[in-house]
Amino acid sequence: MREVPRYITALIAALRCRDAAQEAIQELDDYEWQELLSFCDAAHLTLFLSRLDTGALPEWVVARVERNVSDSSLRWERIRATYRELSAALDDAGVEHLVIKGFAQCPEFVDDPRLRMQGDFDIYAPPGSIERLEDALRRIGYRSQILPRRNGFLVGDHLPAMTRNTKFEWRGNCFDADLPLGVEPHFCFWNEVDTRFAVEGVEGFWGRRVVRQLDDLTFTGLHPVDNLGYCALHILRNLFRCEWVIHHVYELACCLHANAGDAAFWRCWRESHDDSLRSLEAISFRLAKTWFNCDLSEEAEGEIAGLSPAVQQWFACFSDSPLERMFRANKDGVWLHIALLEKASDKRAVLHHTLFPAMLPSPKGSSQTVTKFKKPVSPWRANGPLRYPTYLISRSAHHLGVLPSALWRGCRWWLSQKGLSPQFWTFFVASFCFNLGLSTFFFLFNIHLIDRGFTEKTIGWLVSAMAVGSLVGTLPAGLLASRYGLHRAAITCFISVIVVFSLRAVVAGVPAHVMLAFAAGAALSIWAVCISPLVAQLTTERNRPFAFSLIFSSGIGTVALGNIAGGSLPGLLAKVSGVTSAVAHQVALLLCCCVVSLGLRPIWRLRIETVAAPKRRRLLPAVDPFLLRFLPAIAIWSLVTGSFSPFANVYFAKHLQMPLPEIGFVFSVSQILQVAAVLVAPLVFRRLGLVSGIVSMQMATASVLAWLALSHGAVGASFLYVGFTAFQWMSEPGMYSLLMDRVPPAGRSDASAWNVLVCSSSQALAAALAGVGFVRFDYPAVLMMVAGIALLAACSFHMLLRRSGREVSCPALTSEMGEVGKPG
Repeated sequence: MREVPRYITALIAALRCRDAAQEAIQELDDYEWQELLSFCDAAHLTLFLSRLDTGALPEWVVARVERNVSDSSLRWERIRATYRELSAALDDAGVEHLVIKGFAQCPEFVDDPRLRMQGDFDIYAPPGSIERLEDALRRIGYRSQILPRRNGFLVGDHLPAMTRNTKFEWRGNCFDADLPLGVEPHFCFWNEVDTRFAVEGVEGFWGRRVVRQLDDLTFTGLHPVDNLGYCALHILRNLFRCEWVIHHVYELACCLHANAGDAAFWRCWRESHDDSLRSLEAISFRLAKTWFNCDLSEEAEGEIAGLSPAVQQWFACFSDSPLERMFRANKDGVWLHIALLEKASDKRAVLHHTLFPAMLPSPKGSSQTVTKFKKPVSPWRANGPLRYPTYLISRSAHHLGVLPSALWRGCRWWLSQKGLSPQFWTFFVASFCFNLGLSTFFFLFNIHLIDRGFTEKTIGWLVSAMAVGSLVGTLPAGLLASRYGLHRAAITCFISVIVVFSLRAVVAGVPAHVMLAFAAGAALSIWAVCISPLVAQLTTERNRPFAFSLIFSSGIGTVALGNIAGGSLPGLLAKVSGVTSAVAHQVALLLCCCVVSLGLRPIWRLRIETVAAPKRRRLLPAVDPFLLRFLPAIAIWSLVTGSFSPFANVYFAKHLQMPLPEIGFVFSVSQILQVAAVLVAPLVFRRLGLVSGIVSMQMATASVLAWLALSHGAVGASFLYVGFTAFQWMSEPGMYSLLMDRVPPAGRSDASAWNVLVCSSSQALAAALAGVGFVRFDYPAVLMMVAGIALLAACSFHMLLRRSGREVSCPALTSEMGEVGKPG
């Protein structure tokens, strides 16, 4: 409870149903007691202080509470008299009704109605009688405010409160016997239109109503088990709306504690309430248990244990959030609401309405001076000409101020459901530094070479040398990881990359660049070999598909950041230090290596079990029969991915004469769209299947490349390039899942090694040929040829991988990754 004052935690500890501790409340000073009493008045908890040991309270606090109890006793007489008048008017009008909340909570929730604060009457009438109930109240002087509506439907489960016009003046006493009593006409027990889901069984509450007696007052109320259910639903609804619930939760805790051993009560509860209703009630039960440590029956414990993982995780993240909201605004209740919805459209609607309210607040609402009983608002502020603009601005500022925190906390809750371990997040940080540093380096490096007089042909040879280095380094990397463990291999990768890429930033000769490009490919091959086993070892079978998709999408997003940094960093360095452009590029490349070095500490802190290497190791990985069909298709596709992508920045800088910051912006937009594409890809795989989905994306890539070859303007080429990268990356998760799913677990390491070998070989050949082709035939002709190869790759995937006669699907990917792309 980081946002909750000390006096609140002390109060909750003192009010606990079991193991109550009053030591903390005895340590409060007079100022904290003043704040606590103000809070209790606002939260309807003041009368409950009479339950505490008077020896634990200051004398002036005891006197204040006794005075409030005395005033509440007088108010109870007024409540009884007013209800008799209401009941008689409704009986004369032939309106059947029952009382909910208020004094109907006694004695199950509160022993004595004099010890429960009540500000109005909650009267329920069946939907067909609600208009007659309202008319009957008007006949005895009650009037309502403007009817609030949203999209034509009533908001909430009751009409606006109806009150009588009185000459009462606020005297600073919320227990004043003369304080007017309003009426809230309820037309339902649960508004499924407003909450966007129905609760089975609440319609039976009306049929089980009972006549009850409290003192000399006779009234119709809910059956005891339904009264418990309605209180739990009322708390849940207020959690959705982010309203104050502490006094309702405390009353529920008292009821649960008192009835924990009543087997007959819980048997009736189980027989009367449907499974879905009991599950919703269990959410409030758990909140009462968490806050006030009440005893629970076996039935209630069982329902709490059966809550969905999403709801359980909400409690793990936000169980104290309703308390914190009373002191600092939050909207954590929306995530609980979303966890209970099934349709994506409903989730989007609830999220949009809560985070981005589209309905303007009522002008009449701006004059309602809700002050939480602290001090009255001045007449000028309440009735002045600027009251509505001021109110509108304050509400807009409130929603905008809460929005960043709400989104961050929602992301944290959503990610926590995946059950990813701290060790995975440590690896994720290391991966982020690795990707950010290298993406910025690669963005700048080719332009740095062009500035130094290198041509596309030379750059093609360097890219090819790196691919050959990756090809040659794959087998040693696998042996390194197998013999010395993934952890040591990853550390070796980081150190090698930092050293080799730092040298690439400072050397000048072509032979040195070729050798360093080869060494860079070999160093990066360690990462290519280790990353999949590392993620697999740091995750479980349930969350592994999501972890891979997270690594894919975050890696692409990190490249977007790297492109933004790469577009701005050299110019900024030149402006600040006054160095030449060439020196600024060189310093920027060295800074990229420093960013990579930041990931060395988290990768060092990983705790990964070292798997013993087999006694006999094959020189070459084993070939699974599926690979005989998969590898030729992936080899053709790798010709596409290795031909244009390494030269894209040169294409924009040299062929289209685009400034470096604009190139960085285009590349950043491209990376953002790639993240979106990877998140949307599972929806395509779910609809078309893995193979058909991959083929469709490859054909889309071929089409965009063909259009790019025919494009001449920088703007059009930029849009087409963004589309090309998006479609290209959409197929990557599907290809990886297809490979891992069709190969036995024991052969996955060998399959991964073969995949790296074939992809590296094809990309090395593609980079060398493309570099020569761009110099000799220019970009349009080569791009059109690459588009044809992409179409050939799509045909190869279709012919070779559908040979089994059935579509290949990946339930784990489409279910877990579908969660990533699911709206809301």
